[in-house]
Amino acid sequence: MAVIGMLGGILFQVSDRQVLNFSKLQRSVSGKWSQYDVLGRKAVSVFLGPELQEVTLNVTLNAALGVKPRQLLELMARMVESGTPAVLLIGPRRIGQNQWVLTKSSEAWNRVYAHGELVQAETSLTLKEYVAEVIT
Repeated sequence: MAVIGMLGGILFQVSDRQVLNFSKLQRSVSGKWSQYDVLGRKAVSVFLGPELQEVTLNVTLNAALGVKPRQLLELMARMVESGTPAVLLIGPRRIGQNQWVLTKSSEAWNRVYAHGELVQAETSLTLKEYVAEVIT
């Protein structure tokens, strides 16, 4: 088994029994800025500090690759609705210094078989950095 990464209870991995991976991981890091107008001159820019980082990624859930799409979609929905922070690992390394919360999960049910059996779905996940306390 080759572990790709992990987010809370979601284990991204490739093995002979299961393939659960992601694509198009995008990370957004930005600063918080303010501008003050000055009469007859250009505005003055002031750096206020870092913004919370964001990560988006796409996940394909395919029963033919050993995953249970509906079960994983329900887990993702619970993570969004509970707001539980989790570490995001890609390989052995953390992404960012803090934990992350899953703020949005958009899903597309691509293949549904008899009796409503979901066999393939795609989801887009949006995560936001979670800072538990202010450090002074």
